[in-house]
Amino acid sequence: MHTNESSENYLETILILSKVRPVVRSVDIAEELGFKKSSVSVAMKNLREKEHITVTREGFIYLTPSGREIAEMIYERHEQLTEWLIKLGVDAHVAAQDACKIEHDISKESFEALLYVATLVVSLLDFPGSERLFAACLVATIGLPILLWIYIWLYGKITKK
Repeated sequence: MHTNESSENYLETILILSKVRPVVRSVDIAEELGFKKSSVSVAMKNLREKEHITVTREGFIYLTPSGREIAEMIYERHEQLTEWLIKLGVDAHVAAQDACKIEHDISKESFEALLYVATLVVSLLDFPGSERLFAACLVATIGLPILLWIYIWLYGKITKK
């Protein structure tokens, strides 16, 4: 199921357009992405050959099960990454652009690990009084090891060990 970034973007765009339009055509995709219709036509031919889409005689484009699987995976990644970045204080426009770059390159394993950690961090940030909790977590993960190192260093100086 390996696809390139361009194919993934087209599949994701077809999925998004199919949620708001009764049918999706090449011209809709070209308009959405700001591409020439001829470029989109070439891409649709490639996606059709890989059996990720079907195209009716009327020019209506539909995702096949394999195309839908890829599109939904990319769309989910995009939505999750954008949400996390925004909750971490990144501007919404920048977060969406960065998510679009990351969503194609990250492995499933790494994305699931990030999903776990980011969900934990975001839930901590959404908790009432989270500022104090977040500060406590920072102290625990950064401050305590530094204090421990200073203590060991001082102990070594005092005892000459």
